[in-house]
Amino acid sequence: MRAFQVVVHGVPSSLRYNEIPGVAPGDGHIRIGVRAAGINFSDALVVSSKNQVLPKRPRFGEHNDAVLRYLPDGL
Repeated sequence: MRAFQVVVHGVPSSLRYNEIPGVAPGDGHIRIGVRAAGINFSDALVVSSKNQVLPKRPRFGEHNDAVLRYLPDGL
């Protein structure tokens, strides 16, 4: 799986595009395949450590184009 990650705070170009291990969905979880993800102004504030509240890392983007890859029975 590939991901943009905030490794260190800085300018938006400090985001790192890394290969990370995939995780199997647990009970009651779905799996999605993200086809496109937006990086916007609020993401730039988080990367630069200027947001009012810094979320826990890893932080996943809020604007994604995704398809459902796995839906467990009962959901």
